[in-house]
Amino acid sequence: MPSTDRAMLLIEARLLRLLGELPPGWPPTPISVTAVVHGQAAILTLRPVAESGDAKSKGRTSCERDVLDAIRVEMERLGRRVLGAEIRSAMRAAGSTWGASTVNRALADLVADGLVVNENDRHGYGLPDAASGKLEQS
Repeated sequence: MPSTDRAMLLIEARLLRLLGELPPGWPPTPISVTAVVHGQAAILTLRPVAESGDAKSKGRTSCERDVLDAIRVEMERLGRRVLGAEIRSAMRAAGSTWGASTVNRALADLVADGLVVNENDRHGYGLPDAASGKLEQS
């Protein structure tokens, strides 16, 4: 049985590959897909880009979007803010080809725009709604 971390990376890598195969603009309306296998359930919701995220995230570079996704995934997985090295490592594991300096620049731009917080307390980067270190419950 694979470890939880390895399983998550495998799922993320396959999901990214599948999303990359979708034609531009698809799906035209939100859809949800549910699968249950061996007592494990997964629900995947796909939405057009215009319906996802907040208004501030629109117009971001693809690297900045990848960084935001990595921060969200790692904060959920670890339950705390994440260090730059952890973000870059997660992005590499997900198949990203962005270099360290490009990721660092994206992090700096996201912090400057208020989409990501970094209090320079050596506890890493976080999202403004989770800056206290606790994850927002949805």
